[in-house]
Order: sequence, then structure tokens, then C-alpha cells
Amino acid sequence: MIKFIKIQKEGNNEEQIHIYLQSPRIALEAIKGEKNISEIASEHGIHPQQVRTWKREFLKRAHLVFEKPKETKKLEKELDKAYKKIGQLELERDFLSGILKNC
Repeated sequence: MIKFIKIQKEGNNEEQIHIYLQSPRIALEAIKGEKNISEIASEHGIHPQQVRTWKREFLKRAHLVFEKPKETKKLEKELDKAYKKIGQLELERDFLSGILKNC
């Protein structure tokens, strides 16, 4: 996750939030290498070190996009157990309703 670093720039909070939301895109620009860090920073009105930080954080955490959190894995296992139990109960219900129809 890219951390929010308060931008020391004159302007309103909306500008700061806008730049923060653009940080992944800015990091990707830096990774592509089509422009140098200083050019990217000046285009967006931020310090070059901020661009370097976002780029580093982006690369450091990019693998998390494809990983499932432990909580998700645990919930998936519990959901599978619940589906198995539902299937078992439906089977028992159908079996018992068949027996009752024959009586």
C-alpha cells in the first residue's frame, strides 16, 4: 500500500487528495522510464523525492496485487465447509422426504 505523505505545497486539500489518488499512476510513469523523475515531478507539482518514494513503494508491494490475504483464505475455507454441510443437509432432506412419501 502506498503511504500518504503530506504534500508541502500551497493549495487546498482537494489538490493534495488528487495528487495522492494519482500516486499509482505517477509511480507507473516513473517505472516506465519514458521521462526522468524531475520531469514527472514538475508536471505534477510535487518534489522529485516523492516520485522516487512512490515508485519504490509501488515496486516493493506490487506482488500484493496477486496475493490473497490470510483472512480471505480462511473465509474461503469456512465457506467451502458451509457449502459441503448444505449439500449434506439437502441430501438428507431429500432422502427423508422420499421415505415419508412412501409411508
